[in-house]
Amino acid sequence: MRNPFYIGLVTFEEDFLGLSDYIEKFISTIRTEEQKKILIYIALCYHFEQKSLPANLFAILLNKAGTDKVSEWDKIDLKKHFNFNLELLLIKEKYGKFTHWWPRHYLYAEELLR
Repeated sequence: MRNPFYIGLVTFEEDFLGLSDYIEKFISTIRTEEQKKILIYIALCYHFEQKSLPANLFAILLNKAGTDKVSEWDKIDLKKHFNFNLELLLIKEKYGKFTHWWPRHYLYAEELLR
């Protein structure tokens, strides 16, 4: 996804103004503790290991929230569990049978962890 905001972020990195407000826009719409945990796990994994996480890892959290009856082998669409366009914040890519997610930029991960 290439838009003026993202191009500015890539160009100026840590000196870019507006990142906190941009991320806060998403955080302010989080409705459940499970949504918050999912974003934190994805951000932690990317920040410290530069790895993505499969959506299926969150099957237990999503079952606990009562939003779905899923197993770790079912295909899980994280987008339907958030009330904003998740792909503005995270990258989605299919690896084999499973969909993996990670932050669009390492500074997104840092900001999500604050």
